[in-house]
Amino acid sequence: MIRDSVDDGSWVMLQNCHLMASWMPTLERIVEGISPTRVHQNFRLWLTSAVSPDFPVSILQNSVKMVNEPPRGLKASLFRAFQGWTDEKLNGCSKVDEWKRLLFGLFYFHALVLERRKFGPLGWNIAYDFNDSDLDVCVRQLQIFLDSTDSIPRALKSLNLIFSQVNYGGRVTDNWDRRCIEVILADIYTKEAAMTDNFPLSQSNLYRIPKPCSLAQYQDYIASLDMNDPPEAFGMHQNAIITYGLQETTRICQSALVMLPRQTGTEGDLWETTVLDTSHSILAQLPERPFDLDSIARLFPVSHEQSYNTVLHQEASRYNRLLRTVRHSLKHVEQALDGEILMSSALEAVANSIFNGLIPTEWSKVAFPSLKPLGSWVKDLVARLDFINNWIQNKHPNVVWMSGLFFPQSFLTATLQNFVRKYHIPIDAIAFSFEVMPGKRNTITAPAPDGCYIDGLYLESAKWDYEHHAITEPDAKVLYSEMPVIWLKPRQKSEEANDARQRHTFTYNIPVYKTLARAGVLATTGHSTNFVLDMRLPASRPASHWIKRGVALFCSLSD
Repeated sequence: MIRDSVDDGSWVMLQNCHLMASWMPTLERIVEGISPTRVHQNFRLWLTSAVSPDFPVSILQNSVKMVNEPPRGLKASLFRAFQGWTDEKLNGCSKVDEWKRLLFGLFYFHALVLERRKFGPLGWNIAYDFNDSDLDVCVRQLQIFLDSTDSIPRALKSLNLIFSQVNYGGRVTDNWDRRCIEVILADIYTKEAAMTDNFPLSQSNLYRIPKPCSLAQYQDYIASLDMNDPPEAFGMHQNAIITYGLQETTRICQSALVMLPRQTGTEGDLWETTVLDTSHSILAQLPERPFDLDSIARLFPVSHEQSYNTVLHQEASRYNRLLRTVRHSLKHVEQALDGEILMSSALEAVANSIFNGLIPTEWSKVAFPSLKPLGSWVKDLVARLDFINNWIQNKHPNVVWMSGLFFPQSFLTATLQNFVRKYHIPIDAIAFSFEVMPGKRNTITAPAPDGCYIDGLYLESAKWDYEHHAITEPDAKVLYSEMPVIWLKPRQKSEEANDARQRHTFTYNIPVYKTLARAGVLATTGHSTNFVLDMRLPASRPASHWIKRGVALFCSLSD
């Protein structure tokens, strides 16, 4: 078809090329075979594709590119939502005032879910491709519900469910993201929003649902909004702007780092020198010998009453495998640079990662999840090895450093197993309750009577208020704060569910992740593999406040 069109001057459009990745090399050969001297002057080839690494680069380099992206910013998104609307269409519902208020609220909600993506994991754990079709379906359903019911509260209840669980929620695969989208919509789609003029959408009332008016007046209100979206519009703290800026800076620096030269002319091979020096430094910091698994098995035998012994043996085995991989690859890289062995593509990839200060992919496959650069990662690895070694030398620690565990979920399971075997209770009837301890790690002089003490967690978008014993607002320009020691207490599920609510006015069910990425491979449980557990902790404000802020706990930071 393409060849025939080249001769007769027809136009050809191939849509969704990213869905035919295996055919892309064929397309590349066809395009390269088109001779400029014999092609018809009216011939055009149109290709549409989502972003895809399989799309031929040569075609991109020799084509005119057009990109259709959603507008950036709440102001631009609201303007786009009103495109194609007329006053006649705005007045096309039997309940005009309620229709206009809820329609503007829906447009604002659509803009919010789009713009939260710029904050990265702080906005959404996974970046979802919400688009105009989601909005169009919701608009039609909103009009149908308002025209067919006399009860606004009943209609709002149904619309909240349909919008958050089906139209928009149907794209959401992460449970914590689904909780967030439900809260955002529930704060906008209320009876007060449908019946009240100038209903506030932000704390400062800068963003609000205007009283029912004409299309021109809506556009004038949108034009009065600031071009730069304040974090309060999303329910976030001012620190979110810093997080966004750091993410953008990191992305630009990483792109620039890849383009650095590998050699300098008169001063020798900078690339080889850097790789060799870094390799020697890493090997010098690592222990000469791996953990003695036989000795661990003798000192900590498998026991029905003490499941922690099994956890220790598994952790030591995982770190031994990582140490073998790191040592093996570094020694082979050094040999390759010295000319003793051939530099394979795998070794070159390791060397390039070392030069760029990144964790080699070969190591990441057997390593603990981490977003740290190479230097910080090595220091973290050494600290983790020291933690395991202290456990072996000094028996089970009074306070377990959660960040030092390769697989913390197994440790939590072992804690529950120890409890149920001690008291002869079914494990499926037990859950953790959580108590934040008032003192520091060094004030804990004995293991917990039941459960365990843990530390090494970090709060994002909040901090712990030692005076009022609750989660509270973070300090300005402080993105992460260290969490005190937490007592994980196994309890009957019926007791755990009511305990925190009885002792505190507000509680927040806070997720705990291994890294700041939050997202990971989706497991059959519906949770990410990056997810560890959730903790119900006392808070100074309602849960919806912290959900929109993206407050979470982390075992490891990115520096």
